[in-house]
Amino acid sequence: QEELEEVARQLDRAVQAVMSDPILAPRPGSHLSGSRTLVTPAEPDVPGMVRIEQAIYDLWLARDDAHTKAWRDADMEGPAVQMLTVLWLGETNSMKELRQILQHDQTPEDVEASLAYLFDKDYVVREGDEVKLTPAGVLAREDIERDTDRIYFASWPHSAEEAAWLRDTLR
Repeated sequence: QEELEEVARQLDRAVQAVMSDPILAPRPGSHLSGSRTLVTPAEPDVPGMVRIEQAIYDLWLARDDAHTKAWRDADMEGPAVQMLTVLWLGETNSMKELRQILQHDQTPEDVEASLAYLFDKDYVVREGDEVKLTPAGVLAREDIERDTDRIYFASWPHSAEEAAWLRDTLR
């Protein structure tokens, strides 16, 4: 029980730091702005597991907001980043499969527009049905991921030792 409460305290600490961060603080349109579904910090006697679940949800949404900021700062468009990510993760290199993977978020015309956008930036090449990332495309996506981490973790108040304890205890 003591360990559970300490995990909850440490996660609460991270959430409060993220919510105070001028870049990630909840604002209209951010993911984090609607995250308070289970508990608010002012509620007394909330069980540790509920606080942990809420904190993880808050931090997950803050990560989404950090990622959105990172790709916008990279002068990218959302649908193109989605396609870039599918290719970067190696989920497919086929246009046919790419259309299937993205079908719930992008129309076939949107997929073509995203591909053209990435092609214009020299991030992809296409030969028939095959689509491949260029080295510049790989670097662009890796830069977005690195910047997401930088933005997301910048406000976390934990030392390396505290973060390692939190990670290990959550496992």
